Amino acid sequence: MSSAYIPAGDFHPTENPNDLTTYLWNDRVVKHVFCKTCGVFPYNDCSECGPEYGYRVNLGCVEGIDALALDISNIDGRSMEVCADPGPYPASR
Repeated sequence: MSSAYIPAGDFHPTENPNDLTTYLWNDRVVKHVFCKTCGVFPYNDCSECGPEYGYRVNLGCVEGIDALALDISNIDGRSMEVCADPGPYPASR
């Protein structure tokens, strides 16, 4: 993911928004966007969180960028410590 937020006015997502679906997170204000065909997570929309936010982009989805050539940090989620029982899921809103 991009480390900086891209302002909403500078961000132009896919030409066909019907190709995407959205999962709402964090009190339903952060929109995680997924491709309906392959499931890739190209970007998230935090523009409703405040003026200092916008979009964070999966750099592997940006034409002309070799994301594997960037100086990146990988996180091995499988090796992370498992949390104790988180309790019941919150009720649907």
